[in-house]
Amino acid sequence: MRAFVGCRVVFVAVALTGCVAFSTKRPTPGSVETVQIGSCAPLPCAKVTFATLPELPEGVAPEAKEVITARVDQALYAPLEEGEGEISRARFIKEVTEQYEEYLTLKDPGTVVDWQVTRSAFIVYANAYLVSVVVKSDGFLGGAHGFHDESLFV
Repeated sequence: MRAFVGCRVVFVAVALTGCVAFSTKRPTPGSVETVQIGSCAPLPCAKVTFATLPELPEGVAPEAKEVITARVDQALYAPLEEGEGEISRARFIKEVTEQYEEYLTLKDPGTVVDWQVTRSAFIVYANAYLVSVVVKSDGFLGGAHGFHDESLFV
């Protein structure tokens, strides 16, 4: 039990040190891509932006990179609504497209607004033994207010 407690203390210290030490520099995502649904000129349209995880640093084991990439992809491409099935970029875009098209048929044409969803993955801290990643999701889907969510993976 004593070794486990020691591991927890070290883990917390490393995580807190990483957050404090790297909070002054804004992390940058990997590649950024925006998919446009609708014409956007004139309004309305929906835009989905993905900022994928940047390359993990040298020294991170290939097996760990595979697990990290899979977990981040699950968060980036998770459906808007809970459900069964494959989690993929294509499925997510299809879901947003279908919901946006339904929204257009239900709303008064004079009150239709643009939608936007942005999902980004950032490396907060990384060394050969520890990688901390945050996946942020925010947007506006035509309702009363927008949404924001952050998931941290260590």
